[in-house]
Amino acid sequence: MKRGMNFTTTRTYSRGQIRKHVRGGTRDYLPHHKGVVVAACLTRSANPDAPDVILAGHGRDIYRWAVQLSKQTGPIPVFIKEGPRC
Repeated sequence: MKRGMNFTTTRTYSRGQIRKHVRGGTRDYLPHHKGVVVAACLTRSANPDAPDVILAGHGRDIYRWAVQLSKQTGPIPVFIKEGPRC
């Protein structure tokens, strides 16, 4: 995450805005950059207990980044999708 970037819990962010500040992709639910998960972009339907619990899902790439996240020690911003497009 860029230094000095603080996200506000009462504000809505687009995936483009999130990417601008933390890097990573705009479609992955665990966007990553240089081998590190930089955020979690989740839906309530797939992650009803987020942000406290993040469910990994299925698929080789999904599993890879979920394992990477489990090994990381620092915090990451967590975003919950609120509308049809985020």
